[in-house]
Amino acid sequence: MTVHDSDLLEPSPFLISDVIHEQIADVIYDQISDVIYDQIPDVIQEQIADAIYDQIPDVIHEQIADVIYEQIPDVIHEQIADTIYEHIPDVIYEQIPDVIHEQIPGILQEDIADVIYDQIPDVIHEQITDVIYDQIADALADKGYCLLTDLLPSEITQSLYQRVSHLTSSDYHAAGIGRQQQFHLNQTIRSDETRWLDEENATDNIYLQWMTELRNKINQRLYMGLFKYEAHYAHYEPGAFYQRHIDAFKGKSNRVLTTLLYLNPNWQESDGGELLIYSPSEDASDEIIERILPTYGKFLVFLSDKFPHEVLRANRDRYSIAGWFHVNNPL
Repeated sequence: MTVHDSDLLEPSPFLISDVIHEQIADVIYDQISDVIYDQIPDVIQEQIADAIYDQIPDVIHEQIADVIYEQIPDVIHEQIADTIYEHIPDVIYEQIPDVIHEQIPGILQEDIADVIYDQIPDVIHEQITDVIYDQIADALADKGYCLLTDLLPSEITQSLYQRVSHLTSSDYHAAGIGRQQQFHLNQTIRSDETRWLDEENATDNIYLQWMTELRNKINQRLYMGLFKYEAHYAHYEPGAFYQRHIDAFKGKSNRVLTTLLYLNPNWQESDGGELLIYSPSEDASDEIIERILPTYGKFLVFLSDKFPHEVLRANRDRYSIAGWFHVNNPL
């Protein structure tokens, strides 16, 4: 019997199981999808991803976040918390209610402090800063000075340090004593060099704006009538010093408050350069009431006409910003 080609049956697609069809289709679809997806510009891919993400119910987002959060080792959570808390001054940390601490999320980001800080409501920021301003005002009214381990956000302090530490000798002027017609140089009394802050410089202006805010807050609390602020960078080379002096004499100067911000990372006692503050009492004029290491970020404000003070000889480059709040007329 001769079999003709026409007598042969076409293979039936039904002889291949449905599951095989589905597997073949999936392989082809995946290959096509990958090729097409790779040709879609990144910006379109991001828009597609965002659109998909937005369609996921909030409850699912929360569940996903919980799963991710639980997979982060406890030691990382603790490191995150330490990073956040280190950016909060010790003086106000204890006054922040536990409920606020519990609301700070454990988000793992490259710059964790900034992310967390931005997520804290403005009302909380205002409460935190108000605590600081209250503390400054209370200390000024009580003893005439206030010392804080830090005042400014770390990124601002870092910017100021970068600026002052990159100034060259030609950017500074030898510091003198006396004001206006009485100004003169005397290296036996002071040997530092200074440069006035310029509001046209972005970094300088940020600091000046903070001091404007401080001026307003102090005026609100103590009614001191502060209206102007001036400040300069101060650089003490190794061996430089500033002998005992007072910033203003009552009735002869309109300087009312002195501020000092220190910009010296990793400063040690062996580096010298301590600020000594003496008692304002005539009966104990040689009594040292504060010995202050010029450590990084430390901020001091005191009544200009009340406290004699001096800077001991520095053993390495020492940087700071010294400033003064003025009133219209001498007190």
